[in-house]
Amino acid sequence: MLCIGGAVYALFYALGWQMEQNGTCATSVVFLRMALLMPLFTLVLLALFHLTEKREKKARSEKAFSGACSFCVLLLCYLPMFVIMYPGIMGYDSPYQMTQALSGKYSTHHPLLHTLMLGFFGRMNAVVGSFSRAMALYTLTQMSLLAFFFSRACVSIARFAGRRAAVMAWAFLRCIRCT
Repeated sequence: MLCIGGAVYALFYALGWQMEQNGTCATSVVFLRMALLMPLFTLVLLALFHLTEKREKKARSEKAFSGACSFCVLLLCYLPMFVIMYPGIMGYDSPYQMTQALSGKYSTHHPLLHTLMLGFFGRMNAVVGSFSRAMALYTLTQMSLLAFFFSRACVSIARFAGRRAAVMAWAFLRCIRCT
């Protein structure tokens, strides 16, 4: 399989080089270069495959990074500001977004998904009893989504770069979220 990968890389390199240099390609020259470069590219792919195997083996031996735990701590970091700024901080153009969502006439000035989400929670005031509670639910939903996506990013970092890199990213996210 690595030989096929090496051949494909060599073919594309030979084609690309000749097209860049001459603006055209001669089939015999392309296949000659491909044949000469294929062993080199195969060895590079073999080395990369070996390094990846080594890194994955090391990652399996480390203690796993907990996405659920990081989600909970990141969410807890949001809570003090939520309590202080209840029901949440609304941007200066939130009334315009709310008007768009309630009227059904949208513009490209704001992200559509965000406008629709704001409108959905704006309509929830009939269900929850007040606009402040509806906006508190909106803020809690945003907090949960951000904590979820930040924790998923840390899990992804742990998978590719190891637990230590994920903990450093998580600590950075926690620090910027708590301030």
